[in-house]
Amino acid sequence: MLTGDQKKNLAELKKQYTERTGQFNPNKWMDDIGMSKEQKEKWTTLTKNRGKAYNELYAKQKDITREERTAVYQKLNKEYQAKFDAILTDEQKEKRAKRFRRPAGGQGGVGVVRNWYKELGLTDEQQKKMRILGAERGKKVRDIYANKELARKEKAAAAGKAYKEYTGKLNAIYTPEQRKKLKERRGSGGIRVLPKRKQKDK
Repeated sequence: MLTGDQKKNLAELKKQYTERTGQFNPNKWMDDIGMSKEQKEKWTTLTKNRGKAYNELYAKQKDITREERTAVYQKLNKEYQAKFDAILTDEQKEKRAKRFRRPAGGQGGVGVVRNWYKELGLTDEQQKKMRILGAERGKKVRDIYANKELARKEKAAAAGKAYKEYTGKLNAIYTPEQRKKLKERRGSGGIRVLPKRKQKDK
C-alpha cells in the first residue's frame, strides 16, 4: 500500500509524464490542437470505421497477391487520410503536423524517418545501405514466419536473432558522431530511426 505522500508523488509524476507524452491520455493531442467535441466524435467514428476496413481487408489477404494488397492498403490509407484532414481546420492541421513531427496529410513514418536522416546528417550512400539492409532483414523475417516447420517460439527466437544481427550491421553504417546523436535522442524519449516491429505468427 502506498502512503499519502507516495500517492501524491505518483500523481505528480503521472501528470508530468502525461504533459510530456500524452501516454495516460492518448487523445490529449485533440485538446492541444483545439478540436471541438463534434470534431472529436467524428474523428473517433472515422478511426473505428478505418479499423473495420483494415480488418475486412486483412480477412481477404489470402485471396490477393502481395502487390495487390499493398496497392489496396495505399488506396485505403489515402482515402482515410483525406477524410481525417477534412475534419480539421488548416490551423489545426498545422498544429497536429508540428506535434507529430510530420507534414500535414503525409505519411507519418516516412516523414519522421526523413527528419531523422537530416538530423543525423546521413549521406545518400548511408541511406542506400540502410534501405538495402532493411529490405534484407524484412525478407529474412518473412521467410522465418512463413516456415511452417517452426513453432511459434522458434520463429520468435529466430526473428529476434535476425533483428540483433540487423541492428549490429545498422550501427556499423553510422559514424561515431551519428551514433552519439542517436543514443542521446533515444535517451530523451525520441523516436527510433528504424523501430523494431513485432512480428505476428501466421
